[in-house]
Amino acid sequence: MKVYATATTTKVLVTYNGNPVQSGGVTDGFYATDATSHTATFSLIGLPDGPGVLTITPYDTSANNAGTQSYKLNISGAPYAIATGIYSGMVITSAANLTCGTGTSTAAKCISGEIQNLPSSEYSNIKVLFNGTDVTTLATLTPSAGSGPGTFKLDLSTSATDMSKDGKYTIQIVLSVGGHPVSTSTYDIFVISSNVPVINNLAPDNDPLNPQFVQSQTDSSTWTTQASTVVLHGDVSNSVFDGVNAKLYIRQAGDSSSAPAQPLINVLTSNGTSFDGFSPSQPTSPPQNLIIYDPNTSKYVFDMSANYGKYVFEIVATNSSGQTVTKTLSIIRQPTPYTIVSPVVIKGTSGNDSANINSNFQVIIIKADNADSVMFGKDAATYDSVKKQYVYEAKSLKPGKNSIKFTVNRGSAKTNGTLELNYENTSIEGAQYKGVLTNKYSVFNNEVQLSFPTGTKLMRNDATNPNQYLTTDRSILFGIANINDGRVDKVAEATSGVALPRELSGRFIPASKLYWIDAGVISSNASQTTAGLTKALQGSGVTPYDASAPYYNRSYQDLVVPTQRGTLTLKYDASITESAWRYVTVFEYGYFPDPQGSMAPPFGKWKNIGGVVDQSKNTITVPVDTFGYFQVMYMNNSFDDVTGHPYARDVLDTLYSKGIMNNKTAGMFLPNDPISRGEFTNMLVDIFNIPLVNRDTATQAQQISQGTFIDVPRNMTLPGSFGLYDFLHIEAAARVGIARGSGYKLFQPNDTLTRQDAATMIARAAELKLNADPTKSRGNLQKAFTDGGDIEIYAAPAVEAIYKAGLIEGIANDPLPGQKKTTVRFDPTGTLTRADAAMIAYRVMKQQKKVPY
Repeated sequence: MKVYATATTTKVLVTYNGNPVQSGGVTDGFYATDATSHTATFSLIGLPDGPGVLTITPYDTSANNAGTQSYKLNISGAPYAIATGIYSGMVITSAANLTCGTGTSTAAKCISGEIQNLPSSEYSNIKVLFNGTDVTTLATLTPSAGSGPGTFKLDLSTSATDMSKDGKYTIQIVLSVGGHPVSTSTYDIFVISSNVPVINNLAPDNDPLNPQFVQSQTDSSTWTTQASTVVLHGDVSNSVFDGVNAKLYIRQAGDSSSAPAQPLINVLTSNGTSFDGFSPSQPTSPPQNLIIYDPNTSKYVFDMSANYGKYVFEIVATNSSGQTVTKTLSIIRQPTPYTIVSPVVIKGTSGNDSANINSNFQVIIIKADNADSVMFGKDAATYDSVKKQYVYEAKSLKPGKNSIKFTVNRGSAKTNGTLELNYENTSIEGAQYKGVLTNKYSVFNNEVQLSFPTGTKLMRNDATNPNQYLTTDRSILFGIANINDGRVDKVAEATSGVALPRELSGRFIPASKLYWIDAGVISSNASQTTAGLTKALQGSGVTPYDASAPYYNRSYQDLVVPTQRGTLTLKYDASITESAWRYVTVFEYGYFPDPQGSMAPPFGKWKNIGGVVDQSKNTITVPVDTFGYFQVMYMNNSFDDVTGHPYARDVLDTLYSKGIMNNKTAGMFLPNDPISRGEFTNMLVDIFNIPLVNRDTATQAQQISQGTFIDVPRNMTLPGSFGLYDFLHIEAAARVGIARGSGYKLFQPNDTLTRQDAATMIARAAELKLNADPTKSRGNLQKAFTDGGDIEIYAAPAVEAIYKAGLIEGIANDPLPGQKKTTVRFDPTGTLTRADAAMIAYRVMKQQKKVPY
């Protein structure tokens, strides 16, 4: 077997059921990867029978557990026999079509094959049956002389194996071990010497989990149903479904018994010999308009909604010589007052239709033929004229039993019904909760809490549009998604081959369930119709793979967002210790503006949005501006040059885990490199949760301009940034007054940051109270620091403020001979390493109550 790995992988560990896989001289399970092809090769030898798990883990300098892949195998060494050149269900014109051998040694009226995994001592116990009769004495059974398979051969030219007549012949090879049969290979061979057409398996499509067609116990060609449509399947031999040689005829319900059946030509979806469903083409003669498209099954179906009673389908097949066979299928459509299509129901203990659900709402779909309306109290269900069914959403369900009463109206006749919805309210995958906008949500047993400031509304994410669709009547949907593919409702959602992307660093593992929070989308022209405007203002979020707005294919401006920033609190794994809080963060998958300021539409991605941990409650709280997927993650894989750092290890891990700082190269953090002005600016913007774009003040001219600083241009990766700073963060810092530049519209983001400039930026960001007299501040600093007089006058008030706040400490001087009291200097023009900057940033976070200690 061959394994393909990434370029950084040096070897892989291969285990089966936890034990190292040994092959090619490898005994410990580690197989080196080829430096060119990045592949590792191994063999599976001597595996035991039964189910097992093959696990492959990539290594570079250590195990990359995030890249581990597991495969379930089922190993079987049971004996079996397999015939050569034949298969069960095979149709032949005579036994002469069955031969053994090849070339000049070919023998007619014979079958042969191999016997695998059977000990030679058991060959005398093999039985060969022909139509149930033991013909073992007519068979030649040869055990293997080596490690290969044995063989068998059966002569079909004897009276006991005569196949001269048309019909079905069954050949069986029974293998036994220790006197007990262990396998039987069965071959049904059909001899049709004159190629008479054969019609097989004619039946309606029937869901085995929810069958709608019931076959008669006395007549296998008759079925009963309450369904209004049907799809047929079957196959034909020795004829072709082309509207000439094989045709479908129909006698509709309501026809008199003496009326001739009507032909439906070229309406079966077929490959010539088998069919499954109908094609969209209509017959050119009556009965017309009977083939309709069913969006529920995505198939063309035969429409029986016009009448109740018996529908007779007749297949007439003709072969090339003119021989004809006919097979009929009768479907009796029985009337019913109504049918609950969704949810799937059973009869409850009360005798009413009942369904268990795990959401506080339920879309109820009812088929009620010829009904005038379906009423739920005073609310009328919506009639879907395409699917011919009534749709109603039951909302605000309470945990436990909810009795939903409805009435089906047909003229003056009324049929009452009750559907019992048992809301389980259990916080597991698939759970959903939907609620109209409010100031505070607490769902899934308080695992998810979302709050908004008073006065918050929902709106379309385009404040420049004439119609902003401001509303408080729209609902937010909460769901617990599958952690692998992101689906919330596995019954209703299809991934369409789109996989939920993963967090790419490989340094985080999930620490909570995967939550989906959504308020849906609104198109710019939703107000053109009353129905569109109603849906925009009173609609709701949808599940992530909902066909109307799949999470991976949404317009950024169509997203429904809150008008004010919300606060999201998530519970995480209670087994994570209190001391491990620093490694816990929140990731959001959503649509985020390009950090380089590109005007291209944002695309979906995972983003580390940090969060403040409450150790005692095992919760983490983050501000949110948009909706999407949210998951608490745990940083379990630090950097080698961080774990060995002498004084800043924990702080660096904290800032990396929270998304405040990033690694400088693919595998190294480089904490001792000088920090740049650009990176420190990014850190402050994230620490203080400053919005990267202020939609209240941003003008179109600002959004397409090159920005505040000419050396921080829009729409490009800034040279020398290593991805540690970007246009939007620096522009946001300039917008709020943290970054002022160095003159000539320059910011010089690549320059190393001096200690006095760091103090200035922190004082602005934290809005510390500054001394109005810079000269007095410098005087005070001269008392605190031996080099206080060297601090620039512009920076003196800021240095004084952050020193008093304990955010930057002085640097101890070497003591002079005889000196007893330690003195410190500030070193205002000295540069900061990334580790030093992390220590300062951590103190700022503590001062802002972003970290517990």
